[in-house]
Amino acid sequence: MCYRANGATAGPPALDFDGLHVVCLTGENGAGKSTLLDAMTWALWGTARMPDDDLIAQGCSEMSVELEFLLGEQRYRVSRRRQRGGTGKRGGQTAGKTQLDLQVAGPQGWRPIAETAVRETQVLIEGLLRMSYQTFINASFLLQGRADEFTARTPAERKQVLAEILDLGEYAVLEGRAKERARALADQLMSLRGSIEQLSLEAERAPFWQLEVDHAERRVQAIEERVQQVELEYQRATERRRVLEQQAERRKEVLRRLEELRAAQHERETTLTRLHAAIQSAETLLAQREAIHAGLAELAAARDEVERLDGLREQWQQLEDRRKELQQELREATNVLRSRAERAAERRDGLRQRAARQRELEADLARLTLEFDALAPLEAAKQARLAERETADTTLHQLRELQLRANDLQSAFVRETERLTGLRDEQARLVARLDKQLRDEARWRNDLAAAQASAAQVATLEATLSQLRQDERAAADRASEQRAERTRLKAAADKLKKTQEMLQDGTEVCPVCQSNLGTAGLARVHTHYEDELKLLREQYAAAGQAATAADHQMQKLRDEVARLEDQLNKLRTTAARAESLAQQVAQAERWHEERASHQQMCAELEAQLTAGTYASAIQQERNEVEQALHALGDAAAMTAQRQQLAKELQELEQQLQVRSRLHGEISARYTSLEELARDLASLPDLEAEAAELARQIEQGDFAHAIRLEGRQIMNERDGLGYSPEAHNDAREQSRVLRHWEEDARRLAVAEESLARDTMLRQQTEELRARDASHIEQLTGEDRLLAEALRELPIVTARAVELQTSVTSARRDLTVAQHDLGEKRGYLKQAEAAAAQLVHQRATEQALGERQSLFAELAEAFGKKGIQAMLIETAIPQIEDEANRLLARMTNGQMHLSFEMQRDTKKGDTVETLEIKLADALGTRVYDAFSGGEAMRANFAIRIALSRLLAHRAGARLETLVIDEGFGTLDAEGRERMVEAITSVQDDFRRIIVITHIDELKDRFPAQIEITKTPAGSYWELR
Repeated sequence: MCYRANGATAGPPALDFDGLHVVCLTGENGAGKSTLLDAMTWALWGTARMPDDDLIAQGCSEMSVELEFLLGEQRYRVSRRRQRGGTGKRGGQTAGKTQLDLQVAGPQGWRPIAETAVRETQVLIEGLLRMSYQTFINASFLLQGRADEFTARTPAERKQVLAEILDLGEYAVLEGRAKERARALADQLMSLRGSIEQLSLEAERAPFWQLEVDHAERRVQAIEERVQQVELEYQRATERRRVLEQQAERRKEVLRRLEELRAAQHERETTLTRLHAAIQSAETLLAQREAIHAGLAELAAARDEVERLDGLREQWQQLEDRRKELQQELREATNVLRSRAERAAERRDGLRQRAARQRELEADLARLTLEFDALAPLEAAKQARLAERETADTTLHQLRELQLRANDLQSAFVRETERLTGLRDEQARLVARLDKQLRDEARWRNDLAAAQASAAQVATLEATLSQLRQDERAAADRASEQRAERTRLKAAADKLKKTQEMLQDGTEVCPVCQSNLGTAGLARVHTHYEDELKLLREQYAAAGQAATAADHQMQKLRDEVARLEDQLNKLRTTAARAESLAQQVAQAERWHEERASHQQMCAELEAQLTAGTYASAIQQERNEVEQALHALGDAAAMTAQRQQLAKELQELEQQLQVRSRLHGEISARYTSLEELARDLASLPDLEAEAAELARQIEQGDFAHAIRLEGRQIMNERDGLGYSPEAHNDAREQSRVLRHWEEDARRLAVAEESLARDTMLRQQTEELRARDASHIEQLTGEDRLLAEALRELPIVTARAVELQTSVTSARRDLTVAQHDLGEKRGYLKQAEAAAAQLVHQRATEQALGERQSLFAELAEAFGKKGIQAMLIETAIPQIEDEANRLLARMTNGQMHLSFEMQRDTKKGDTVETLEIKLADALGTRVYDAFSGGEAMRANFAIRIALSRLLAHRAGARLETLVIDEGFGTLDAEGRERMVEAITSVQDDFRRIIVITHIDELKDRFPAQIEITKTPAGSYWELR
């Protein structure tokens, strides 16, 4: 930007348009007139005539624009900053950065309402303005060099501009939603029709699956009978095998018993051998009885000696431990005595050194006493200052409390104001919202009347349609009867022809009754058959004609039914909206009542805010607090007095601290002198004590009881007759003789087992003889069982064979039952599909009706529907306004018109938006006119668009900007252009004209002169 700060500390220059209605920006070419408008559009939309970085002035790295503007009664402020991109690490150019902020003015000042991202904040700004940059430059901003911005566009682009000006975006949104719903319903229909086709296939197979189920049930019954027969034979074979297997188990038991008896016989032989050896060993050991007894006596004597020494060992150890303890106590007593002697010597030497400092302490005490007495009057001065400070603190506390209360009351008053303002704004927003909701009330009422009229026509059409359907069914019945009659007649004729063929072989015998007809009779029969065939052919042809006529009548009736059904569906669709439209009309009436209530509340709140008749208690208390503050005096003076008292108190405290320190030092000196006197009195005793302790240590004159007890312990220990060496020898002797105990134990066992083993040997021999008899008996039984079990393999093989047959039969039964279950399942699915098919066909019809409805809505909301109607409605207004201005600027010599349709070479008609210009020479294309004439036409169209934009519902920008639009005009043309601008000034809050032509700028009531300097451009209001 070419506009910079005026100094090192000054902020960016500010230009205020408040109070200016029609203003002219003048200055030399390149001074920066258009740049001011670039700054405005760049601040609002982030777009200007050139890219962002090209807007930054040469030599600068950033720029910023701050714009304050009004929307209705609300003030907003937008700030946009741009930093130029730099050079990257690899030499490339990095992207620049943009910062965007949006604020709204309130009772407490500016409040930020921007979003977190620049893109989202930009969407918020465009939502407030309800206008894009393209709409602005096509309608309200005639850019320099781009006055034909609208006329030079294609017809489609012109329609898009008009759509934005007329705020048709909501219809585009509705069109998109309707198309989306129609597509979704179409997808559902496609899926549903596929499901219906699948269900139809399944339902058609129900008879087939019923036959399959019957066949499967018969097969299951046959297999069940075969399973029962095979299972009976298997049970018989199994029973015989069980008997034989029991005999086999008995033989196994016999063989096991024989094996056990034979093993027992072998074990008894082994036991007899062992008993013979044990009896012989016991008799040998009994012969050594006397030697074992002598060894046991020697072992007992050795153990008695060990026991005696064990009893003395503990007593000896206790005496030895006590001796060692006494030695340690003697060493400790010696150390204690030496420590006492060292401490006594140290105290004696310290007292001798302190005696030399007594005179120095007395002189220092006299000096400190004189300084302390000189500071005695300070305490009274301190108390006086403290009383004065307490009074000042009390007053300041009251002032602060009152000031805080005043601030709280002011905040409460502001909050109440904001609350009432918020309520008023909320009521105004509700009124605006209700006005927006009531825009379509007239259309709702018209649609309701049409829906009610359609409902009245529905009953008449339904009666007519019912009669036509009855006629259609009657025609179908007649056609069916005639076709059945033709079939019957054809069969009769065929039968008659076969009978007639029987007479062609020359015989005169009747083929029916077998009687002889003769020549005459045969001729009569031929004639009769010919007559009957002729009659049948005539009847067959008549039935065919009747059937064809019935078919033609039925088809005609069907076409009429289809036409009436289509008409009835449309009427029903229209009539179906009656209830919802009635609800909308009723809702509109409730909205009128609600709007009146909100409007009344908004007026009451506005009256309170204007008169200030609210928060009376807060205002009264605030006045009382202000009076109390005035009565207490100036808080600043009281604070200064309090600070002076604090400073004086601080100085007195410092001086009193010196006096306190002197008092402490004097007390310390007195204490030191008293302690020194006491210590010097004990000096002779310390010298005597140190000498006595040195003598005791040197002569060993201490711990006499310890020394005496030690000598007694030594004598007692030596008199016990115990030594550790003798104790160890006794233990070793006892260990060597211990084997006699084992020999004695073995002797006792031998004495006890000899009689027992002798008796066991006799019993074992008896058992051996009894088991030999059992073995012989069981051997005979085993031979008989072996003979019977020769049949077992044959029976087992038969049982296995029958078991395989049973398994196979059961498997076949399982397969057949599974097959039956599957076929029953298929039959059930087919029956369920038939039931579901009815429901889904009804759903298909309902979805088709809804899909058609949303398709019609999408077409109605589309560019060829409501949007085109609204544009067609606005075109006459634009034409009238543009021609009014064009007539004023050309003295009635020029006229323009818009063509909404044109014919193609194929003879079709297409939608368009062409601009036609006419003058005295006739109607020509836009490009055939001169620059001045084209400029007048462009200006007239753009002014008409601007007025349409300013007056449309919800418009948020009422400014017209004309940038250098006079260069191609002659003097008369410029004069008429100025008159045209003056004639439309009441339609806009502000009109800004940019020109460098001197004779034009004086025609405008306010001028802003732009001057360019080396330091940047600046402006001056004139």
